[in-house]
Amino acid sequence: MREWTPSSPEELDFEQIAFLRERFDCQVEPAPGGLFTVRPRNKVGAAIVGGRAVQVRPKLAIDRVLFLLAYAACGRLPDDASMAASTELTAGVGALFATLCERATRSGVLAGYRDVSDLLHTVRGRIDMAEQVRRARPAIPVAVRFQEFDESIPENRLLLAGLEVLRRAPIHVPSVLNRLQRLRALFAAVAPATGTDVEIRWTRINQHYRPAVEMARLLVAGQSIDLMSGGNTTPALVLDMGEVFETFVRVALRESLRLTDDEFPSDDAAPRTTLDDRGQLVLKPDLTLIRDGARRFIGEVKYKVDPGSAKSSDRYQLLAYTVATGLTEATLIYADGPPQPTTHLIPGVNARLHLHRLDLAQPPTGVLDQIARIGEHIEACAARDSAKPGFPAKP
Repeated sequence: MREWTPSSPEELDFEQIAFLRERFDCQVEPAPGGLFTVRPRNKVGAAIVGGRAVQVRPKLAIDRVLFLLAYAACGRLPDDASMAASTELTAGVGALFATLCERATRSGVLAGYRDVSDLLHTVRGRIDMAEQVRRARPAIPVAVRFQEFDESIPENRLLLAGLEVLRRAPIHVPSVLNRLQRLRALFAAVAPATGTDVEIRWTRINQHYRPAVEMARLLVAGQSIDLMSGGNTTPALVLDMGEVFETFVRVALRESLRLTDDEFPSDDAAPRTTLDDRGQLVLKPDLTLIRDGARRFIGEVKYKVDPGSAKSSDRYQLLAYTVATGLTEATLIYADGPPQPTTHLIPGVNARLHLHRLDLAQPPTGVLDQIARIGEHIEACAARDSAKPGFPAKP
């Protein structure tokens, strides 16, 4: 099967239908003769379900997918070694993640202090009075909070979660499997992840871990399995191409504009945006530029093709951003479509809505050239709005 392309009628059992719907977000419809037609969306990868190999291939070439993944993680063009040609997505992803993990641990596995809450028979650190009262039980064991210095820090737990995803993936290249197995052994002392959305503060001490950690986040984002308990052992690797593309665009623009994470934050870290006066209609723009304490640019990323006449709902979304932020311009970036940008002027609110489309079939340097041009557009938008007071960067 191929991304966004209906399959020919297939014979599927209940387990396979449920897996395709849940993990790959596929539309599965009955066809004549007791068969089923499957229409994948933007999740790609491979799995083995009920003894049958299932594969959803990306529309992009494998090396382009690896480029998007690598740049989203590293913020720079990967070298030839980590982007070696691969005809198999799972093996290519496994090799790339192994390379990033090997670089991160070149000087050893990072250790550090972490906060621990536990029930002990002796006091360590300080007593957690709130927890002790809540338990309403005898004094022993005691609820305590203390700091532990070991390797089970969030960075290592995320890398271990990424390795766990790949351990369950149908990878058939021995050299890649051996590298991943060596890395899992390296993290043997690391406790399993208790959550994968933990915020990490990057410093000179842990900065070398960042590319591997950012890729681990993308790997884990595509999974619905419980990585901590190991509940579902179906061999699978699922990538959400929408998430990969959005992260790539944000990171590439941030690098092109030479901005920090605070100046060009992720959608989760950006200032809260609401459309109504009660703060109930929450908006989450993918792209935000903050300068001098005020929001100066707002944008959205869509992993889909725009044939040149974007859906009205996409335009309405941009218009809502301008109304909510007080900015006069908003930009939408598509994954494909005509190269010439489009601008819509909305007279009633004096807003300009800009549509840009990337050509991801171009070589990596060509894609980054397109990103640079969009970066220049963003600077121009920010400059035009810089005379406005704007909205505060913090709610």
